[in-house]
Amino acid sequence: QTLKERSPVCTALEGMIERHMSLTSLHLHNNKLGDPGATAIGNAVSHNFVLQHLSLSWNGIGPSGATALSRGLKGNRSMRELDLGWNALGDAGATSIAECMATTQSIEHLDLRHNDIQPDGAMMLADCFRFNDICLTVDLCFNPIMRQGVSFILQSKDESCVRHWGLQAVLQSSGHHGRSHVSGNTAATRTLKRRVHGRDMSGYYVLHLNDPYDHGVAGTFLVFFYF
Repeated sequence: QTLKERSPVCTALEGMIERHMSLTSLHLHNNKLGDPGATAIGNAVSHNFVLQHLSLSWNGIGPSGATALSRGLKGNRSMRELDLGWNALGDAGATSIAECMATTQSIEHLDLRHNDIQPDGAMMLADCFRFNDICLTVDLCFNPIMRQGVSFILQSKDESCVRHWGLQAVLQSSGHHGRSHVSGNTAATRTLKRRVHGRDMSGYYVLHLNDPYDHGVAGTFLVFFYF
């Protein structure tokens, strides 16, 4: 479970970031911080002007956490790299990040991979970089922004400071493809609903063929490929 509001961990985390003025990099990926943790960090970074690299990937952060974090980052002038990959920001969270990026002039690299950002979120992100002169890299890989979202990015490209957009696997819907073809196969149906495990930092699901469940999944995939 993610952290609860006003938990001792949130209080300690916020205080640590505020007090340690020699801290330049903070990597907290896969710690189940959730929205309360993101809120605490957002409060802290508004008073910290030395932190340059912040990684919060794999923490179950949603729209409200993204909003609180963005609020704190608007007043921060030291942050150079922000990693929010593999969370649950959605379009609402992406909009909050976009509002932050339109005003902050320090973040050069922004990682938003695998956050279920769709065309509306992509439109907000594409538009915000018309007002930003600093950011060079934005990674939107594994977000279903589809052709419409890519079109928004391409239309803003000439007016944008961003030199590299990560767009791998952005034309794939967030829905579960192929369910109608495997409705009778229990293992396959469970697989299509199963998410990447939180501790698999590569972002790919690894099949262990000595496990009965995974062995069944592999057999189902073979049916797809050869029949």
